[in-house]
Amino acid sequence: MIESPHLSGLAVLLVEDDPLIAGDTLEALEERGIAVTLARTFEEGRQAVERQRFQAAVIDIGLDEDRDALPLADTLQAAGVPFLFHTGLGERSALRSRFPRAPVCRKPCRPFHVVEGLRTVLAAAGRRSLAA
Repeated sequence: MIESPHLSGLAVLLVEDDPLIAGDTLEALEERGIAVTLARTFEEGRQAVERQRFQAAVIDIGLDEDRDALPLADTLQAAGVPFLFHTGLGERSALRSRFPRAPVCRKPCRPFHVVEGLRTVLAAAGRRSLAA
């Protein structure tokens, strides 16, 4: 496991429908001691948010054939949960106006960049890990 005291022990929701990207991102997060819940569809993400309180999230915008994950982002934002977008979709300016605190990690990118984006969003929100 990669030592990562500022992330270890966090509960993070990963919303990603692409199996390869989900696997790589999941592995990168879990290597740092993060407890990851993977949602591959909008419905799985919605149910996860209803069942569990997350400390952060990584969200792919384009899910399913006819849904996007923006309503999940709205719910997380309203609950004060920091998140970042990991997506190839959406205009940055439109996302920034609707979600001003959510950085956009453009696909394709290495899982390391998602981890660093997560660190940034948590630091901006003033959040620290549970295992300090």
